[in-house]
Amino acid sequence: MKYIVNIIVFEIFYMIMYVLPAGILLMIYEEKIKKIFPPNIGQSLTLILGIIAMAAFIFSGYRARIAAKCKVDNNMKFLQAHRTSWAMIKTNLSFLPIIGNLFKNKDEE
Repeated sequence: MKYIVNIIVFEIFYMIMYVLPAGILLMIYEEKIKKIFPPNIGQSLTLILGIIAMAAFIFSGYRARIAAKCKVDNNMKFLQAHRTSWAMIKTNLSFLPIIGNLFKNKDEE
């Protein structure tokens, strides 16, 4: 039960942190910027912003699960679990072939 409550708390925190800015960008785009660009460019921008919003949604859930597990299993405080979840995600991303170089530790160089 403690794990589920922590997942919900971290999910709300990361939704505000990642998904809200993407949603605001989509709303601003729909209201203002769509009138400036031609339709073919507008559709491409809508697709790109939609992909960013979807990636933010998926990433927030993944990070919330990791942070909740750190908080419950290791008895960490909220901020410690938050930092540890980013360190774990950064380590996982460093193994990807193309973007892995962006996430390597400075000590490895």
